[in-house]
Amino acid sequence: MTGRERMALAMQHNTPDRIPVMCQLAIGHYFLNTDIPPHKIWFTSEGFAEALLTLQRRYRFDGILVNLPGRPADLLNDVSSIQATADGQIVTWQNGDTTWIPWDDNAQHTPVDPAKPTRADFASIDPDHLEGIDDLTGYLWNTYHIPWIAAKAKNGPLAEIPPYFLRTIALVQEQAGDEVSIHGEVFSPFTHFVELFGYEQALMNL
Repeated sequence: MTGRERMALAMQHNTPDRIPVMCQLAIGHYFLNTDIPPHKIWFTSEGFAEALLTLQRRYRFDGILVNLPGRPADLLNDVSSIQATADGQIVTWQNGDTTWIPWDDNAQHTPVDPAKPTRADFASIDPDHLEGIDDLTGYLWNTYHIPWIAAKAKNGPLAEIPPYFLRTIALVQEQAGDEVSIHGEVFSPFTHFVELFGYEQALMNL
């Protein structure tokens, strides 16, 4: 019985040959336990797909959870430098923003202008005019884990999914075939709400 068959039976409340096993590994675990550079795992569909498949095979998981959206193919063309330090990689973008990627933890993004708001203000935002949320790097980073969303049809909430969002899933499907159960992840509206305003401001204004 394949992992995909095993997982399907369990999800249908039927009895597989054994309990299916899969795990959402910490991103830092991929950094530490593959030979793929952290920035390629975080910022390329190919790098993350390779990391997912490598550890699925190593641990013999029945399924894979693809928990980062696919990336634009040319995203790293917007990088001006990548510096390796004792604590991790520092990615500097052409617009001056920086992303620090610890060797064992999630990447953290810092805009070049520290005075620029990264979250919406609950008191002043107009729910009927959300075009400006694309400039809120705190919201974008914590929901899509990327500095900006390329190829959006229009500003504001994501109305259409860019094709590259599904690129990592497609790569995993192509290489895993029918052997493994493949899953994606979508954040809830509540997650978007708290990430738009920041957790404290969002919870205080519920």
